[in-house]
Amino acid sequence: MEKPPFGSDHCCMKLKTLYLKGNFLSEFIAGSGTSQSFTALTYLDLSWNNLTGISDSLCGLTEYLNVSNNAFIDKVPVSLRKLKKLKFLYLGGTSIRRIPKGIIKSLKELKVVDLITDHTTTDHEFGTDWIIRELCTLANLKAVDIAVGIETVYHELLQEARNLPIRDLFISNLREASGLCLTDGIFSSEIERRTLYQLHIQYCSIEKIIAADMPGPFEALKVLALFKLQDLKEIMCKGTTPQGLFPRLTHVDILSCNKLQHLSWVMYLPCLQDLDVRECHNMKQAFLSTENYGEEMCWPGRSSRASANTFPCLMRLHFEGHRELTSLCDSDVTFPSLESLEILSCPKLKKLPFTRQSLPKKLSTLQMNRTLRNELRLCGMQPMVRVTISD
Repeated sequence: MEKPPFGSDHCCMKLKTLYLKGNFLSEFIAGSGTSQSFTALTYLDLSWNNLTGISDSLCGLTEYLNVSNNAFIDKVPVSLRKLKKLKFLYLGGTSIRRIPKGIIKSLKELKVVDLITDHTTTDHEFGTDWIIRELCTLANLKAVDIAVGIETVYHELLQEARNLPIRDLFISNLREASGLCLTDGIFSSEIERRTLYQLHIQYCSIEKIIAADMPGPFEALKVLALFKLQDLKEIMCKGTTPQGLFPRLTHVDILSCNKLQHLSWVMYLPCLQDLDVRECHNMKQAFLSTENYGEEMCWPGRSSRASANTFPCLMRLHFEGHRELTSLCDSDVTFPSLESLEILSCPKLKKLPFTRQSLPKKLSTLQMNRTLRNELRLCGMQPMVRVTISD
């Protein structure tokens, strides 16, 4: 469909909500004259279409505008500042390279804004620095999705965005020799620790992610994604515990962190449900034993010999593309809630960490390479588990 099936009928004058998501539209009534009929429109969802721009004729009509995931939209019209009643603006997943100065600060009623476009972290002209300053002038903001990827802009963000209610944060292309510290700048803000829902760190040259003497937990953080951090060796918690730092974290995604040695810090996350780890080629054992890891981390109040309750809520575990992985974990690491285990393209992994006695009671699905088939029979999983064999 190139255009929505509207004529010039006056019935459109009373229409308040228009939902046109995913209709392959290349145009929204632009130039037809009918857009002038939508005088009562307050909610307009044009996401996941093939639009090439934001029509000037829309500006001034709506309180909710969603044009996200229209890959051909590459600019924001200056007339967008006419949307004086706009409360929700979604531009994520577009090809917008630059947002002109003055547009954001003119949207005084704005409550939620998604500015994570395909060029936010790679294009020096996007204007993240002045966008941050303009966002700071808006009194009604409740949630901001934003990305930073240039070092000067990142440090600007640390200083100026501490009072922004950031919900989704992408950090890209940084070079921090001392590591990324979760106690500095924006992360030390009480507002950020209360509002941050997703944190994505990607394409950065950092050896460590450090959490030491945190002023408080990330109360809302649900998703943590670490992508292509080729120099990352460890994630350090000092003076705090992972479960104290991330009490509500449910999803952890890790891709191509080649120097990362293990992921033992995730074992104690109280709400972790989904762990997806791919292409960490130097990792030999994913999770250290509870005894060794407790001694290594020196967590306050933890007995190194006490067997902790590991992975209390983990339901899905996916490991793929680990050339050197020989072991998932030792026998004292347990998975009481595990339902799905997926192990693919791990050629050196010859056995599973389960016995007949320690087999997760809720495990119902196992996807694995053919090399693990015999081990599967030995620990008594068949026919209890639905198995998919992948070459």
